[in-house]
Amino acid sequence: MLLRLRGEMLEVKRGIVGGAIAGIVAGIVGWIVGALLFFVGLYGVTEPIKELPFPIEYSLLGMIVVLTVLGIIFGAIYAMLYDSLRGQGIYKGVFFGFLLWVIKDVAGALTMFDLALYLAIDFLILGIVAFLVYGAILGMVCERIYKY
Repeated sequence: MLLRLRGEMLEVKRGIVGGAIAGIVAGIVGWIVGALLFFVGLYGVTEPIKELPFPIEYSLLGMIVVLTVLGIIFGAIYAMLYDSLRGQGIYKGVFFGFLLWVIKDVAGALTMFDLALYLAIDFLILGIVAFLVYGAILGMVCERIYKY
């Protein structure tokens, strides 16, 4: 029993490491995609922002910190669900990222449609890109870690 518990804890630790790495990468990619959506006008901003209440670096740093923490949490869940997820390697991670997107962003976007359609669409676009990148990185990192 103790040996099995240690093995499961090792898997969760691997998921946490993979989740942290994937969270950082997905955070950076998400920030870039969000900036691109903003610049092409999909965020519904009709006038340019002349002054932010804080430096733009704080936005990037805050997003990366939050997504790293979420990445660690989701990575631990991924490790616990690893055997029951479909696919192998990167595909298993992409499938997990897609599931997270459906649970988190699709459900969240449904509540936004009555507020502003463009916000819901932006939320879905940014979410699918970020969660698929997160899942792909998580799948790659965990697959490499699980081999050793």
